Amino acid sequence: MANRTNQKSYISKVEKCKQRINEKPSKFLNKIGSFICSEAKRKQRKRKGRMRKGTQYWARKREKDLQIGTKCFYEPAFERGNKKIDSEPSFLPTVEENIDTIQQLVKASYSDLNGE
Repeated sequence: MANRTNQKSYISKVEKCKQRINEKPSKFLNKIGSFICSEAKRKQRKRKGRMRKGTQYWARKREKDLQIGTKCFYEPAFERGNKKIDSEPSFLPTVEENIDTIQQLVKASYSDLNGE
């Protein structure tokens, strides 16, 4: 018979890692959202009204996604343009220019899982 005092025990951290992975999207989406909003506000032309002040993000926990925009109803006219207003895009070019930074933020938020 084997001596039970010499047996090694292992502690499984799988459930803890699963929980942290499921918690993480809301944490790094807030960082990415605040970064993109600040960059988009810098690109927007200063006007009267609330479009620049109303630029914000929504990090949705249930859907695990990020929405960036304004609450102003007239913002799509400036973003896409129409026959009276020339287009002045600010959100899509901001995201396209900062893809590398966004990827670095995501990698940094998941890097702490490697230590466990």
